[in-house]
Amino acid sequence: MNEPLPLEPPPAEARARPEPRSSARRLLGGLVLSLASALSVPLVLLAFLSARVGAPTLLALCLAGLVASWSAAVAAYARRARLRRAAAFLFALAWLLPLWVTLPAAEGPPRLVRDQHLPGHSGGAPWFGGIPEAELVALGSLVGSTQREFESTVKPGRFRDHYAEVARDPAAPLRSRTLDAWLCERGHYGLALPPGEGRVPALVFLHGSAGPFHFYSQTLARPLTEAGFVLALPTWGWGEWANPAGEARIAAVHAALAAHPRVDPERIYLAGLSNGAVGALHAFTRAPQRWRGCAVISGAPGHELPWENLAGRALWLLSGEGDERMRWSRVKGFATKAEEAGAEVELVGLDADHFALMSHREEIVRALVKWLRAEASRSEAELSAPR
Repeated sequence: MNEPLPLEPPPAEARARPEPRSSARRLLGGLVLSLASALSVPLVLLAFLSARVGAPTLLALCLAGLVASWSAAVAAYARRARLRRAAAFLFALAWLLPLWVTLPAAEGPPRLVRDQHLPGHSGGAPWFGGIPEAELVALGSLVGSTQREFESTVKPGRFRDHYAEVARDPAAPLRSRTLDAWLCERGHYGLALPPGEGRVPALVFLHGSAGPFHFYSQTLARPLTEAGFVLALPTWGWGEWANPAGEARIAAVHAALAAHPRVDPERIYLAGLSNGAVGALHAFTRAPQRWRGCAVISGAPGHELPWENLAGRALWLLSGEGDERMRWSRVKGFATKAEEAGAEVELVGLDADHFALMSHREEIVRALVKWLRAEASRSEAELSAPR
């Protein structure tokens, strides 16, 4: 009998031969490759800017994004199985950093400003708090400042100095809510209570464009609570308050404060900075019965108001005379029209730009507290007077 010939292993060239690609795989590979190419330009630009301002976490995220996108393209497009497996492993590895900075972490010991959530919203620590807020601000100041603002605030390092203070200030949160506000709707607001018992006046302060930065709580919480006020700091995305959804958020925070055992519901004031000032004036004039007065910093209305609702209402306006975003002429024009409508207006101008609250922080906060105290005392006297 003829014995069967022994099987010989295929030559190395045959073993290394790539697998044929199906049309579906070719299409998928092309799509992923196109997506990786499209993502590369903004990621490289953002990585360059992050390196320039000294933002290591953002730089690492950009590099991880580049690695993840191109390894996904290789995994989808490569013909050799070994190369696809290596690319898939690299893709999974590149996602470890984004997962780490987005995992919620405990806030740590209690701070002066406590996190609160409106009814019907989920609570918990911020998902994106692992990205240092100082890096976000540094990047934003590089690309979003006017020349005057850059020379007066960014270049002298005022943002950097501020975040050095934040690191050791118990009034400031430990983790940032800024990206969380952009990407998650959680009904969040910060709440700071003064010492003691009994009902006291309260202030709702609306943040400006780009989100609820540490600056607000670190600047306002201690002076206002020491003056005997409850402070509420609502979170609302990019700070677009002057619309029905933003107005509803303000109303919900007012309702939560009015029901709080430490708050006098008849003496709740509204305030805001920049775009928050626009939102404050919008809400104040559309529901004047909710508020005892309104204070705005570096802001003026961007549209017509129901001027008749300003009659007899208390307004405090402060702005930098060199402000290139909310110009002093616009603020003065609004003050004039509000007085003509019967409002009781106090107008303060400073030699400052749009970042007046940062460059003249102590001066502005003292003036705001003085006005609030005077208005709260007057309101208390009016409310207790026999009718």
